Amino acid sequence: MVGRPRSKGCSTCRARHLKCGSDERRPVCSRCAKDKFDCGPRSDDLQVIHYSPPKSLARNSPKSAGATDDHVFITHLNHKLFTGDDTRVRWVGFNAMARPHTLPWKCLLALSKSFYGRVQQNSDITRHGIALYGQCLRDVNKGLSDVKKHSATDMLLSIMIMGFYEARCDMLLCTSHDAWIRHGQGISTVFQLHGPGTCRDKNMFELFRSSRFLIVLSSLASRRPTFLSEQTWKTVPWQQQNLAKDSMDNLLDIMSEVPALRSTLFTLQNGIDTGDANAATYYALAEEATAVLARFQEWRKTWNASSEGCIVRIYADEEQPENEYLHFASLYAANCCSLYDASLILVIETILLSAQPGQLYPGVAATLYERGRQAAMEICASLDFQLQHSHTRLGQLFVIWPLREAGKILGKGSPAEQLLFERQKQKLATGQDSWEISKSAFGKYG
Repeated sequence: MVGRPRSKGCSTCRARHLKCGSDERRPVCSRCAKDKFDCGPRSDDLQVIHYSPPKSLARNSPKSAGATDDHVFITHLNHKLFTGDDTRVRWVGFNAMARPHTLPWKCLLALSKSFYGRVQQNSDITRHGIALYGQCLRDVNKGLSDVKKHSATDMLLSIMIMGFYEARCDMLLCTSHDAWIRHGQGISTVFQLHGPGTCRDKNMFELFRSSRFLIVLSSLASRRPTFLSEQTWKTVPWQQQNLAKDSMDNLLDIMSEVPALRSTLFTLQNGIDTGDANAATYYALAEEATAVLARFQEWRKTWNASSEGCIVRIYADEEQPENEYLHFASLYAANCCSLYDASLILVIETILLSAQPGQLYPGVAATLYERGRQAAMEICASLDFQLQHSHTRLGQLFVIWPLREAGKILGKGSPAEQLLFERQKQKLATGQDSWEISKSAFGKYG
């Protein structure tokens, strides 16, 4: 999705049109150190997904199909996938409609044509859409090599739109099941290049706010800490817009700390040092994860007291409490609940795997596991509401990732819990391919 420019120099030297320090040493090149500049990320930190269209597609230029107006394709995409009553779950990609014939608009048209052709089983329009996709992908890669070619807003918006191909492999074009991870890393790199101050632009702020969940999720999958855990990225963007945070914003602030915990755990589990120093690191990790768990629980307490935290529990069979159905105030509230539960499972797992003998009081481990089990059950009980009220396939990761975390507990639970998990898994309207996206990415670390 995101291209790798030819130069291996840092972004600061490239922006100043200077040759980067010949040693290209890390983390600060010699030129930036000498001139006392902040040394930006190297361009070789960017990842690339190559796309080579079949020869049959290359011979077909992405021209307009018949007399059909391009707006029809975009309207069709909006109606089929993104229509919803809650503006907080609106897809930011449609901002491209306000700028016809720019790169983001072309990316949106490529997505819309490809989807329209698939749904209507029109192979000609599908070929046009895929060919346009290839052109847009090449333009995006070129834009990353030349920072003056497109504005930062256009580049980020284009990357987000093109990334939707990768997340929606069951209906569009997907280069690989884990391509969305590199897509999230690419967005992360672009924001770091420009810094939090770029969010003074309203469009950039909206893009940043909409991207945070994907950035956190891709960091979890790649076992890397995320820059979003830095305090400046938690405060400056909202200060620039003089805007208060909502429940999801506050939840993502805490979630941004989880990738670092998981990265440390993975490093420890795969290390060869088993001495006292290693035990001390495990101990410190358990303490840090416990502190993060407390912040999650405090968030939930505040959320429960709000109007969004009002949950109605409905039992299909009172003798079988696992057949519980949750009704939320909104889809936005349901998404908040599922992300909280999935994050809770990850943090509890981190504590249980890293705690040293005697570190936890007697009975604490069993209590934590039961909290994780309850979170997994709540994820399953939330699924029906999310599928019934989304009217969209946009929020698949709001459903699939939490359900995979729930499966880590329920898949090893009682026969009734295993049956519940399998039954909820089969309800996913996004299909087996989308499940494989999550399985391929997250199955690697459990």
